[in-house]
Amino acid sequence: MEGLSRWVLSRRRRRQSAMAGAESTNLRRAGEAVLGVGSYLVNAGGHRAGRLARGVALLSTGLLAGAFAYAVVSVVPTFKAVPLDVHLQFRTALMHMNGIFMQALMAVSLLSSFWLAITLRGAARGYAAGAGSLALTSLLVTRFGNVPINGRIKTWSASSLPLDHAELLQRWEIYHYLRTATAIAAFLLLIVLIDRAGAVRRVGVSESHRASGPQGPVVTTV
Repeated sequence: MEGLSRWVLSRRRRRQSAMAGAESTNLRRAGEAVLGVGSYLVNAGGHRAGRLARGVALLSTGLLAGAFAYAVVSVVPTFKAVPLDVHLQFRTALMHMNGIFMQALMAVSLLSSFWLAITLRGAARGYAAGAGSLALTSLLVTRFGNVPINGRIKTWSASSLPLDHAELLQRWEIYHYLRTATAIAAFLLLIVLIDRAGAVRRVGVSESHRASGPQGPVVTTV
């Protein structure tokens, strides 16, 4: 009778141990599943953030470069083609219309480029950081070069111009050419970055197809 009791007790302990082991395994698997889902969500969120940063950076730097380049090929020559009183009226009106917009566009360009750099690694991060630095240069040239001259131009009239007005207008053009060059360079850096990323993806897909072969991947069962 005592032996039977011991056998029942031993069997009960083994069953409890098996149940505890199964519960521990289930908990471990559940934890691994939660970690896997969390990792996927983090990676997916980071991927989406990277795509958003890339789109905003490319759009804003492209608009900035295009606006400055348009001024070089169209607006500045128009200033020189019209009488000075018309030139001053047009320039003053243009300052009121695009002053806030252009500086905001420069800020978005540099912030989105640095944001993109944070989401990248290696050489790609360097390209994005370089684009952000160039956009920052455009902003600084505008703020400390063009804007002070614009403030003086607003006080001018065609009948009472300062003696150095021609020199100031020429200096404004130099600052504008400089900020145009840095804005275009920032845009080109982002284009190179995206082109290189696309080339890497194409190579990866090509190697994957080559490894799988024309009949698909070979599955080996051991």
